Amino acid sequence: MAINDDELEITILQKYIDQYKLVGVENASKCARELDMREIIKEITGKTGQDLELEASIWHNRLAPRTPGQSAGVLRPCSDSTIMNTTHKYHARAFTDPINNQPAPAWDRIRDLQSKQEKPKNYSNSTQITMVLD
Repeated sequence: MAINDDELEITILQKYIDQYKLVGVENASKCARELDMREIIKEITGKTGQDLELEASIWHNRLAPRTPGQSAGVLRPCSDSTIMNTTHKYHARAFTDPINNQPAPAWDRIRDLQSKQEKPKNYSNSTQITMVLD
């Protein structure tokens, strides 16, 4: 069964949210809340080798871009400077930021994608109401 990009993104984000909930915010280790994008993509798509590396790189850059001082993505990349370019290169985590305009970006993004997937109602068979103004 083929999966479109929106469905893939929802599934990816849901896995990160599940990890966030599993570990909890009380755990001081941000790395404990992280998942490796390669593992997520492999689990969802079955891709391996170079195809997996390419797909993981695309999705990681899209969802958890590395912007110095801030993350404009819906996920945050690993922030441990000692491992973020090696073993945690593809690691990211869901996050909440109550003082930001977008306090829960991964959750909000899922909601946006799901609303796009909802089919518009078909009003062609409904009764037409005509309003008469005096």
